[in-house]
Amino acid sequence: MIKSAPDKRPAVVNFATANQTSVPGLPGLNDAHVRFFKAFRPSDMFEDLGYRKYDLIDLKLDERSMETVAVYEVALPCDCSDVTVYTCEYKIVGDKPCRVREHDPFDMDYDEYTLLVRERGAP
Repeated sequence: MIKSAPDKRPAVVNFATANQTSVPGLPGLNDAHVRFFKAFRPSDMFEDLGYRKYDLIDLKLDERSMETVAVYEVALPCDCSDVTVYTCEYKIVGDKPCRVREHDPFDMDYDEYTLLVRERGAP
């Protein structure tokens, strides 16, 4: 009987999951950054105009820089049945939160948006 050599290929790892921090030697979500982003709420011109602050909708790992990224979103009413959704991403740069990307705003039906928020749940 011929014995095959043990498989030395590395296991496939999904870097978008938070549980990889328990795997030694692999980058993962920074626990301190996760705690910070869960408490942090960005403010900008929308808050100055009296609208609510952005809500945290996702925490993910940037595959290029291997850094924790927080995705925030705010939906503002634009007519009687629609909302305009603004989304931005933040990273920690030099011990401070820094907006690194802003997505193009898009319009969505209010009922569809509330259903999306309900399905998505908290990050």
